[in-house]
Amino acid sequence: MSATLQRQWCLVIVGTLLSTAVLAQSQTKYDQQTRHIREMGERNRAVISSGKGSNSSGTGAKPTNRVANPSDRANEEMRKKQLEKLSAQRKADEAAMEERKKAGEFDRVVDGRLIRFDVVRPLENYPDYEVAGEGYVVRLIKQGKTIIPPTKGYFSIAGVKNRSGKIFALAGKLYNGGRYFAYIDSLGNELSPFLPEPAWDWQHSKVRILKMPGGSILLTDDGRYVQFQQIKPYAGGYYLVSNNSNGLADSLLNIVVPLEFAEPFKGMPPYVVVRARVAGQFRFAVYDVNNKRLQLETFDQAEPGTATTMRVQVKGKWGLYDCQTQQYLAQPAYNEIKPFHQGRAAVNIRNKWGYIDEQGKMVIPAMYSRAGSFENGSAIVWKGDKMLRIDAQGNVL
Repeated sequence: MSATLQRQWCLVIVGTLLSTAVLAQSQTKYDQQTRHIREMGERNRAVISSGKGSNSSGTGAKPTNRVANPSDRANEEMRKKQLEKLSAQRKADEAAMEERKKAGEFDRVVDGRLIRFDVVRPLENYPDYEVAGEGYVVRLIKQGKTIIPPTKGYFSIAGVKNRSGKIFALAGKLYNGGRYFAYIDSLGNELSPFLPEPAWDWQHSKVRILKMPGGSILLTDDGRYVQFQQIKPYAGGYYLVSNNSNGLADSLLNIVVPLEFAEPFKGMPPYVVVRARVAGQFRFAVYDVNNKRLQLETFDQAEPGTATTMRVQVKGKWGLYDCQTQQYLAQPAYNEIKPFHQGRAAVNIRNKWGYIDEQGKMVIPAMYSRAGSFENGSAIVWKGDKMLRIDAQGNVL
């Protein structure tokens, strides 16, 4: 669980402690902590017992080599005190909240009638709203009017940071003993399925990947979503989506590359390298996002070159392929083509290195034993053991 989720969950628990539903949640929290402490104690006692070094069973088994440590017993005593402290804190919290309720702190006039709620707290990030607990459920109120009624069956409502979209809060329901959350708008309309692992902070994001049983959903901050078996961030605001086969979706949930291909995907729209099955074999090809079609040329390997080109391998040799014209700018004749930097890519042919430009033209002859990438208008090259610095035209500096 993330730190943000922990903080938000603590706010929900503490703020609605005296509601019967929330008391049950609080009890669960205490029970989990108690169980953890007791389990640690049981393991510790087992260690202490195993430290006797004798075989009392008479079976002839070898005694354990574990020797009881005095600190084990001290830890056991400490855990007992932790249990006692935890129990006392729980009782004190419940008593304090009960006193506040009796004092009328949680009384509100809502929809024209006085209601004595179990607890009332401000909604996180929205101080004009209040969450009021009554029995097993909560309602959302604003200026004496019910915005979300208790008939919705929510056990919690927590405000979500969001500055642009419709997502307003997370509403929680209990299903089969577990806590599930759906995003809602300010009128209580549910914008997503109920999820066991929500994302709490939408302040710096318009799209989120959220896990749910059996898959994932891609949810926008205005409440639209799509569901797939798997969703992973890609690059540039795109998402790799999968239902057995793979495709790409953009941040508006448009499918820009259909779910027909195998990983890995490479490059950025409008031209994306995909693995496609051709004549029974997987081959690399270019998918044209703008024209929504797979180009016919296929390759053994393919890597991004520039925005409109790919470095491709055919029969062991590399060339430069133009995705716009679907023609080779440089035929597959090189042992290697490195990535472009400042308009130049180092190429290896006949075990010597030179450079091509973005049009595939050899602009610096292949005469070096090693070649680096261009930075700040120059590159480091080697002739044998001699290191040189050259400019973009190949002049020695």
